[in-house]
Order: sequence, then C-alpha cells, then structure tokens
Amino acid sequence: MFRHKTIRLPLDRYIGTTYFFLTFCTENRKKIFLDPNRAEWFLNNLRDEAASHEIAIPSYCIMPDHIHLLTKARPQRVTSSNS
Repeated sequence: MFRHKTIRLPLDRYIGTTYFFLTFCTENRKKIFLDPNRAEWFLNNLRDEAASHEIAIPSYCIMPDHIHLLTKARPQRVTSSNS
C-alpha cells in the first residue's frame, strides 16, 4: 500500500527561484517506461503541466521503473491581490 508523506517547506521557500530534485518510482517498481510510448506520454504531460505552472525542467532522466527530475521554479509575481 502506498503511504503519502505530508512534508511542507516553510512558506518563504516557495518564493523566488528555487531548484528541487525529485524522484518518482512506479508502483511496485514495475518497469513501465521500457515502453517508449509511455515515456513519451509522461514527458508530454510533464512539459504541459510544468509550462502551465511556470516551472522549468532543466534536466530529467527516465529509467525503466523511476524518473529523476531537476525542476526550477520561477519567482512568483507579486500583485496587489497577494500582497
């Protein structure tokens, strides 16, 4: 069974340019990314979601049963509604 950890950083860590290194493992370490179509599907969705949230993916590595990502979160824009 999958356990979800709720880990949050202090709020000031989410403002400004920030880098995060992430690793995603497949359920039961199943080697689903041996199928190039699944790897391409993941990359396409990752690119779309990252762009919609102003996150850059400068580097990634897709392995058969897991994925490594280096993400770069762009600085938040300050507007009168969030000041």
